[in-house]
Amino acid sequence: MIVTFISQCEKKAIKRTARVLDSFANRIGKRAWQTPITQEGLHAVKKLLRKTASKNTAVSCHRIVSRSRTELVWVVGHKQAFNHQGVVPVNYTSKELIMGAPSKAKAIKLDNPAQKKASHQSGTELHIMQGNEHYEAVVRAVYQPQRE
Repeated sequence: MIVTFISQCEKKAIKRTARVLDSFANRIGKRAWQTPITQEGLHAVKKLLRKTASKNTAVSCHRIVSRSRTELVWVVGHKQAFNHQGVVPVNYTSKELIMGAPSKAKAIKLDNPAQKKASHQSGTELHIMQGNEHYEAVVRAVYQPQRE
């Protein structure tokens, strides 16, 4: 099987993890490795990573299932560095996001009689007609009008 290792380690754990993974796999990025490996070899890699793991260690192993699909095999170390699918979160927020109408919809003049306004309710679609052009955008967040 072909596997990919992704490292999200910090501080000294970066060097320790890289030393282990460089001995088993080919580096394909700054913090990524890929190699064909047997189940026994994969078990050996996991064992060595667990042995050298610290609170700054975070390594995920993904098995390549097909050309466009991978499967998370395991995570060693800090599991919150990855989500349940083994994907690295780039940005997150705990706030509730509020979005307005799409930018193309704002650019259209609303005094044209050929246009049709849609009501903005949570989870509805916004359809705006102008001559032969049809703009459609799905409002994915809760739309709330600006309060004055």
